[in-house]
Amino acid sequence: MEKSEIKDYFLKTIYSPQSLMVETEEKDYFDFNPNRGIRNGNNIDLRNLTLGSFLKDVYGETMRTRISGDDINEYDFQRRNVASGGALYPNIIYVIQSNKTLTKIYQYNPALHTLIKIKDINGKIDVLEEDQMHFIITSYYWRNWMKYRYFGYRLIAVDTGYLISLMCAKLRDYKVNTFVQISSEKFRMLNKVLELDL
Repeated sequence: MEKSEIKDYFLKTIYSPQSLMVETEEKDYFDFNPNRGIRNGNNIDLRNLTLGSFLKDVYGETMRTRISGDDINEYDFQRRNVASGGALYPNIIYVIQSNKTLTKIYQYNPALHTLIKIKDINGKIDVLEEDQMHFIITSYYWRNWMKYRYFGYRLIAVDTGYLISLMCAKLRDYKVNTFVQISSEKFRMLNKVLELDL
């Protein structure tokens, strides 16, 4: 698929561009790094782990659909169980395991179905309860920009809310108690630890 064909597809599917956009300087979508947000590191294969089946159920790629664009080209589209506006999936899931002596931070890569170990920290992080697993969900607005422009901010909130509710429902299947917290103060404290690209 040519770059111009992809750009043309996105431009034709923008939701009500006249009412949602404010004129600003635009950057070409393809100037962005397509792997931005997914880090390099040691991968942990999740295929045989309970955590792996949970993450695959809530955010992993569960199905592939092949669509013929014309007589020559066929395109593969990855499908997931979670809903997402325009199937752009702007969320990133971080997994943090914390105890008295060590805190481990991972990032989930749904394309490879692996956890990428970001770092180990000696001791526990003050804002996290020990001996518990924490899921941190962040959103990358740039993933929605090309298709939805400013309306992407609304879609990110809907996508994130749906992902959180699906995670809570799935964790009940595993008989795990959940607690959802949306805290900008806690996020500011964790931002330095997670080294997020904001």
